[in-house]
This record gives sequence, C-alpha cells and structure tokens, in this order.
Amino acid sequence: MSERPTLATIAAGVGVSTATVSKVVNGRPDVGADTRARVEQALADHGYVPVRRKARQVSPDATEFLRTVLSAATDAELEVVITITVRR
Repeated sequence: MSERPTLATIAAGVGVSTATVSKVVNGRPDVGADTRARVEQALADHGYVPVRRKARQVSPDATEFLRTVLSAATDAELEVVITITVRR
C-alpha cells in the first residue's frame, strides 16, 4: 500500500510551497484561481484527506468503545497499543 500523501508531496508535485497547499486545504482566499485548481486536482488525484477530517469521521460509538477499552487496560497493555500505533 502506498504511503498517505502529505502537503509536501502534493506541493512538490504541483510546484508550489507547502504553505500554498495548506492555504488551499484550509479554504483560504489568498491563492490564485489557477494555482488553487492545480492544487485541488493534485489533492483529488492523490486521495488526500486532512488528518483533522479523518479524526472527525470516527463515529461516536467507536470513540466510546475506545474510551472504554483503554480505561480498562493496564499500563503494559497500553504500551503495546502505543508501540503498534507508532510503528504504523
């Protein structure tokens, strides 16, 4: 599986700065129409989804499940979960 695209990889592909890509992602108005269109196309082509948006897509039920499981976990079990998560 390919790595998740970053602002830097999108910016490099389009030939703009990461700041410009960030402005487009955040809907800022201070980006030219042509540049905005090129960046938006690259974002779509690479399937870019901002991390914040991914976090909002987690359902409340999943969040409650994780809260319950993690509150019952021992320190050793949490260490395993964190280690696995960091390696991803």
